[in-house]
Amino acid sequence: MIIAEIHLESNRVMSVVSEDGRMGTFDLSPYLKYEAFEALRDINEFRKVSNGGYFVEWACGADLSADTIEAKWLLKTGKHNNSNKSLQKKSKPNQRTCLDKRSKETRQRDDRGKDLV
Repeated sequence: MIIAEIHLESNRVMSVVSEDGRMGTFDLSPYLKYEAFEALRDINEFRKVSNGGYFVEWACGADLSADTIEAKWLLKTGKHNNSNKSLQKKSKPNQRTCLDKRSKETRQRDDRGKDLV
């Protein structure tokens, strides 16, 4: 899933719109017990969120992948409406991508030492 928009609601809940138009809500409250999310107990820190498309990230460094959000969100029915002012649209070039997990030692190389894909 790619996150197109997020809207912050009360009680650490986010409304999420996926790029394919699905909408749902994600409750961050269960995550606040973990050290990585402690700062988000402060509502002002919770509001400092940015949308990276494949993840959401807060200024304190906490983040959640779109896959985690999709696995735990409650889907809403109906059409998407762009009227919410607390909208966070997907950021442009700062999207995380899948990286080749093979180490440099195990990658195949050609005669000039360049990686083969």
